[in-house]
Amino acid sequence: MRYGIYQYISFTNFIFVINFSVMKKILQKTVLYIVRFIGLLPSTLVYYLFSFFAYITFIVDKKHRIRAMENIRSAFRNEMSEKEIKKSAYESFRNMFLTFVEMCRIPRIKKKNLHKFIRFENLEYFEEAYKRGKGVLFCTGHFGSWEIMPHCFALWHKPLHIVARPLDSDILDGIVSYFRTYSGNRIIKKKNALKSMVKILKSGEALGTLHDQNVKRREGIFVDFFGKEACTSFAPAIIAIRTEAAIIPIYTVREGKNKFVMKLEKPIIPNTDNNRDDEIFKITQALTKSLEAIIRKYPGQWFWVHRRWKTKPKKNETEKERRMRKIRRHINAEKRQS
Repeated sequence: MRYGIYQYISFTNFIFVINFSVMKKILQKTVLYIVRFIGLLPSTLVYYLFSFFAYITFIVDKKHRIRAMENIRSAFRNEMSEKEIKKSAYESFRNMFLTFVEMCRIPRIKKKNLHKFIRFENLEYFEEAYKRGKGVLFCTGHFGSWEIMPHCFALWHKPLHIVARPLDSDILDGIVSYFRTYSGNRIIKKKNALKSMVKILKSGEALGTLHDQNVKRREGIFVDFFGKEACTSFAPAIIAIRTEAAIIPIYTVREGKNKFVMKLEKPIIPNTDNNRDDEIFKITQALTKSLEAIIRKYPGQWFWVHRRWKTKPKKNETEKERRMRKIRRHINAEKRQS
């Protein structure tokens, strides 16, 4: 009798898992159809519609509105009036909504009409770095229309690899991945991505990653960002030193409705003759200062709701001691893996 009950329970669980899996696929396809439908709507309509949604969210979402304004106020200090701070905070909300819309419209951007949507600045930086044959590591942030950047670059040059953390929702992650890989780009899961990144760069290919988020103490070092210490991942610097790849800061600035400019900045070439710890700090600080400079020009196009300065430095520990301890811990872990 007991065996029969266990059989029944196992069979019931199996049916539940199958049904849940089927429902999940149906829901994902439904959401994808809705998202693709949004991409088919007239650009003027969705631009104003989602700008309105952003305004409503800005008014209703008090928690994130206050956080965005506090972050802007803290970063710019006396450089902005309260009116300018509020305006930049709203524009930051709108930037997130428009980035979603522009992601939905990725299938409409093709090689033959690419020039109608985007223009490129300083492409020679990439061409020179690519000729070195040691790979190119693009570093950007949640700035401007960051989701269309890999697609447009793939159309101009060829598909690249993207390092990304899977979203918490499997359904949303599947949809975002669909658009990120639409033009042939390949996604590398951020967790345990080190070996894959090194292999790609050593083969002379291009790789893209985001580099503007707060990290835990054990994952980063503190560098200056808007005059305050920000815990920042040093992984790009370590990978660049290990592979001798060029790092290129890159940003997609929104200039209007469906008008963008992709800005490439001067490559950062790691100096392998320097002290390794000092070089890691130097590269990480340079990347962070590059991001700060573009945000200062277009403050409404960055992700100000993020708690960028959440991780605080330990008391009674100098900046150099913190830096050396974390870098050496990471290097030792890297040696154990290889």
